[in-house]
Amino acid sequence: MKIITDHAKWCRRCGECLSVDNPGVELFSEELPLSRRVLCLRCVNVIRDALMAQAEADKARER
Repeated sequence: MKIITDHAKWCRRCGECLSVDNPGVELFSEELPLSRRVLCLRCVNVIRDALMAQAEADKARER
């Protein structure tokens, strides 16, 4: 994953401009155009937390 701090790029989820204080990452996907491949780390963490919570709920349901 490549950390991006370029002010000319925005997070595709929240629309925030990237910076040193709000860095982002470029997603590696051939399906998305270049302009849609960037997420800020704050959004990456929100998505990760939601996926982890869903995995825990799925695991609890299987028991």
